[in-house]
Amino acid sequence: MSRLSDKSYVKKQYQKSVNLETRIGLHAAYSVNPYGWFPWVFDALDLQPHTRVCEIGCGPGGLWVANAQRLPGAIELALMDMSPAMVAQARAAVAPWHPTLACLVGDAQALPFTPESFDLVIANHMLYHVPDRARALAEMRRILRPGGRLCAATNGRDHMVELREAISAVVPEGDRWDEPHALPFTLGSTGARELEVQFEDVTIRRYVDHLAVAGVEPLIEYAASVSAETTLGDRGEALASLLAQHATPDGTIRITKDSGLFLARRGGSD
Repeated sequence: MSRLSDKSYVKKQYQKSVNLETRIGLHAAYSVNPYGWFPWVFDALDLQPHTRVCEIGCGPGGLWVANAQRLPGAIELALMDMSPAMVAQARAAVAPWHPTLACLVGDAQALPFTPESFDLVIANHMLYHVPDRARALAEMRRILRPGGRLCAATNGRDHMVELREAISAVVPEGDRWDEPHALPFTLGSTGARELEVQFEDVTIRRYVDHLAVAGVEPLIEYAASVSAETTLGDRGEALASLLAQHATPDGTIRITKDSGLFLARRGGSD
């Protein structure tokens, strides 16, 4: 099993939002695409009035906070996460301005919803954390109405490859990201094939972007946020030295991004 889908690692990572916020903060501060990730994802949702929406693995509700002024009328929204802390944050951030919000703790492998409850299911950068993705995808299909849509965001094999390679060179295997070739549920044909078992009309959209990071320190903080330990300790200096090799004369470090989403549709009734 990939460490990214190991339940104990995931629970530790998302018990509080600080690690996730560190990673989101790096992308918010240093991404070169001026049109942000959350607005881009929201565009792909093509929401219409009265749509019934469920986001699984909602985190602190960032997608909805970022697009609060863009929601069409009478959207029914359910937000679910396996982390009680994340659900509490999402509720605090979204409930004051969304009257039909439902927030609950749950497992993607056994969704606490009745069949055909939603028109749209969103899984934003979370399926690679699920131990049994086949079961989770079957559950997502179950709660969608016939013709309902799935939007599943993930990363490709080259996502942040410079940082991954530097981490792999200096950090022991049990305390680092998986190697790129071992990442579960990547953006591309392998991820598409998993989706095609349950869904039809599977398409891929890529978000064109990269990071231009001012110095190594933000990348060291990011690396520490994905570590199985709480700190990189004395390995931070070695990691900084490797990352500095990617710097331009002005000290900017270019980091590849390879992110996007799958759009898919549930077929007719069983």
